[in-house]
Amino acid sequence: KQDCQVVVAGEQYNKQTIIKCMDVDVTLKITERMESRTKEEPPRKAVPGRYEFSHSQFTRELVATNEFTLKLDTKEHAWEFADRIRKKFKDTKRQKLEDILHKVAQSIRGLAQAVLNQRRAHEEAEKRREEAAAREAAAEKVRAQMWAKIEAEQRKVDALLADASTWTKSQQLRRYITAV
Repeated sequence: KQDCQVVVAGEQYNKQTIIKCMDVDVTLKITERMESRTKEEPPRKAVPGRYEFSHSQFTRELVATNEFTLKLDTKEHAWEFADRIRKKFKDTKRQKLEDILHKVAQSIRGLAQAVLNQRRAHEEAEKRREEAAAREAAAEKVRAQMWAKIEAEQRKVDALLADASTWTKSQQLRRYITAV
């Protein structure tokens, strides 16, 4: 109903449930809380001459509690856009996961929308960076052209001063020659 697609991807021991919603992959992970319980072993026959510690009479075993946790995540962490979206759902005394699947679906859509918003924001920021870089490049080009004009004018001034100095020296030499 939400126009999403559920896919199981991965290899035999590394499978993931992925919900493709609005061109965004949302991973779904379900875990069950396990409880460690002590199990008493039946007493073994004592071996003559051997001492056995009493802790050897007990073993630990993990027992399922039927308390499930469902976690949603995306590869693109949209922290700034998804901060108010619930990403973890647990079985509690008052509610079971089965009863709040509509909230899970809302969160999946919300996460997908948050990722899309983040993508859009990144694209806009990248576009602004590119525009700023283009403006800076244009300004640098104008500065380079201005410096080229300034350097050309400076060369003309230097040539004019050199010519004036040469002319002054030639006038001085002419007067000297005439006097001599």
